[in-house]
Amino acid sequence: MANDYYFRYADTFDRLQPLKIEMYEFYHEHALDFLPFEVHQGFRLLDLGSGTGTFFNSVIERYPNAECVAVEYSSEMLEFVKAKTHQSADRVELHQRDLNEGLPAGIGAFDIVSSFSTVHHLTDQNKLSLL
Repeated sequence: MANDYYFRYADTFDRLQPLKIEMYEFYHEHALDFLPFEVHQGFRLLDLGSGTGTFFNSVIERYPNAECVAVEYSSEMLEFVKAKTHQSADRVELHQRDLNEGLPAGIGAFDIVSSFSTVHHLTDQNKLSLL
């Protein structure tokens, strides 16, 4: 059923989320202010449950030396991340994966991890394992 949701609504997700979640854009913009990096500093970000890549793409645009890895359940959503970040494809890594199964093997180390509206979907045991 979840795949059916993403298949049907992935193309309207960016338009609907700000209507469904009060201050949606503000939260994503404000989160950028908490990243402890200088604009030209290099770092690796892991974004869990990237959706269509709203925050992910903001990081790519603001930090030209950042490498960003997205882990997203929906392959449909990842297509939107790919489209948004195509000009920075050399700094982007995308993984389609159910986080209840953990992180992909060999994904590497990260300087910072972000997640919006994702971790609460996991089982309690899988939340503990992921963290």
